[in-house]
Amino acid sequence: MIGLSDERPPDGGMPLLETVMRDGRRTGEKSMLDECRERFAADLAELPPAARPIRAPVAPRAVASGRLTALADRVRRRIEEKALAPRRGAAEP
Repeated sequence: MIGLSDERPPDGGMPLLETVMRDGRRTGEKSMLDECRERFAADLAELPPAARPIRAPVAPRAVASGRLTALADRVRRRIEEKALAPRRGAAEP
């Protein structure tokens, strides 16, 4: 699920993004190569089997949260209203 930055993941979910840089500086400790390998293996194991092959993987489908969908709808309506506003005031030939 894709959501807003302040939304918590659904039950059983976990955030996939984490802050690793802030103001041009690393926010955590450097990872050792073995730790990186272990994290990659764990992340790979979390993917659905169809998404794991190197050739012809099937990407999982992302679903937007309700709040993200509502925000996107509001922004889309505002853009459409602004795009139509000049046309409404134009004189007809």
